[in-house]
Amino acid sequence: MFDENALYRSNDPKLNQIVSYSTLASYRHEGRGPEYVKIGNLVFYKGSVLNAWIDSHVVKTKSCASNGAA
Repeated sequence: MFDENALYRSNDPKLNQIVSYSTLASYRHEGRGPEYVKIGNLVFYKGSVLNAWIDSHVVKTKSCASNGAA
């Protein structure tokens, strides 16, 4: 979904595909959500971290488990 080698600023519109800007800000404040890089006042997310975070939120349904699908 995200370029593994790219850095995405916290306000990048592509991040809205997973959560809103305000949700990401809340996650940072609460110490949860995807890991981020802070340089000065700027917040960045690594594409590889975003992809791993998305993958960690996959919910396997009963129909997928019974069919042997991922």
